[in-house]
This record gives sequence, C-alpha cells and structure tokens, in this order.
Amino acid sequence: MMSSRKPRIEIEIDRAGWQRAVPDIAKVCRGAAAAAFAVARRRRSVTASLVLTDDRRIQDLNRHFRGYDKPTNVLAFPSGDAKGPDLGGVIIALETTRREAQAQKKRLQAHAAHLVVHGMLHLLGYDHVTTRAAREMEELERRALARIGLADPYN
Repeated sequence: MMSSRKPRIEIEIDRAGWQRAVPDIAKVCRGAAAAAFAVARRRRSVTASLVLTDDRRIQDLNRHFRGYDKPTNVLAFPSGDAKGPDLGGVIIALETTRREAQAQKKRLQAHAAHLVVHGMLHLLGYDHVTTRAAREMEELERRALARIGLADPYN
C-alpha cells in the first residue's frame, strides 16, 4: 500500500547527451514534475516515469503509436487511470528539444522543464484538444513553471 509521500518520478536517461547538455537534468526534471503535480493538486503518492532520449527513439515511438513518422519533442503515455497510483510515462527527445530551445531563445534546461510539466499534466488527464482545455492546461503550465522560477513559455 502506498503512503501519502510525495510523487515519485522514475527517470531513465538513455541519451548521454542530456547529462552533457544539462548536468543536473534529473534534478531539473524532478522539480518540474513536482511543480506540475502541485498545481494540479495531486498531493498523494503517485509514480510516473520519464525517459530522456533522442530523436531516433522518439520518432520510432511517434510512428508506432501516433502514425507520425517524424521526431517530436515530447510524448506522454498515460496509464489510463489519472487518479491511480501509476500515472504512466513521458518521453522527451534531446535534439528536438534543443532545436526548439534555440529557436525560441530559451535555455535548454528551461525548455526541458516545460516539456516535463506539459507531459506530466497529460498523465494527470489534461489535454489541449479544445480551446478551453488548452487554456486551462497552459495556465497550469505557467503556474508550475513559475513555482520553479521559470518565465511564462507562451509570451
């Protein structure tokens, strides 16, 4: 039985470039995930996984699960029970994240944190399919990022 401890994030870094680019990437990701859970008011114990990978691996997953044969920045695989203890997993690709950060004139660390928040909110049942849902999700992202000292990514 799970206790009322804080959310647990299991991180797999399968692309060494992540640690070279952001030496404290695991700490950054844990802080971003915790902020997402806090703004979504998920205080009880949950587990989520996070895989930091490369464009090749995420492209394979994107093709297989979504039918898009191209890399993407983040994929979320909810467990199907946003209220259960195991939320699912989030995967983030280094090269795409790096390109986007450079294009947006952001630090890689800040953009990666935003993608972690975004992915974790998907695991918690939020989406951006409708305009209303997108506004709600973006507001939660803004609040989560502000909790960890990062600027509004939508301005």
